[in-house]
Amino acid sequence: MRQLSSFLYPQKEDYDFIDASHNGYMRLEQPLLHRRWLLMGKSVPLLLIIDWLEGEGRHEVEQRFQLHLDAAAGTVNEEFYPAVKIDYPANALSMQICWAACGQDSQPEHPQIELVPSWVSEIYGSKQESVSFVAKLVTGENSGIAAVVLPQDLRLPADGKEWRLEQLDLNRTEQTVTLTLICGSHRLDVKANGEQVYWNMRDL
Repeated sequence: MRQLSSFLYPQKEDYDFIDASHNGYMRLEQPLLHRRWLLMGKSVPLLLIIDWLEGEGRHEVEQRFQLHLDAAAGTVNEEFYPAVKIDYPANALSMQICWAACGQDSQPEHPQIELVPSWVSEIYGSKQESVSFVAKLVTGENSGIAAVVLPQDLRLPADGKEWRLEQLDLNRTEQTVTLTLICGSHRLDVKANGEQVYWNMRDL
């Protein structure tokens, strides 16, 4: 039987944070406990998704993002993190997704990002071809994989400042995340350990 537990932390002015886990993979020969954190910014356009895997043995981990039929997707040349950009011209929206991971040692790992064929069904009985972004990681024992989603309004002036990722570090032993975003003269530092979230916005 699959059991699911979740905890919504008290609402904050700047963000919401959810910590959830399930035991659906504990039936495997090499069992895993899957834990997911969701941190959604309110004062900053940010969605942080972290999947923690606790167990033994080597496993193939995938984070999959199903794209809408109207989406136009491509890779981004980020210096430190693999990233993709997804545009929705019909809604004048765009987003960038960056990934980081931690595996068997303390050194950061980069998941492999692939654009794979997929499909969507908007009504029962129909299928339409689409694509998905998949972040893949082969890892052993305890591990974590994080995706930072940074939305953007394409109606902003061309010289409008966007939030960009400066730092994203995962610690599998302590199960903590450290995140830094920069936008013009503004800097956001976030640290979370599953028990509390540290959110600090300041001017550079």
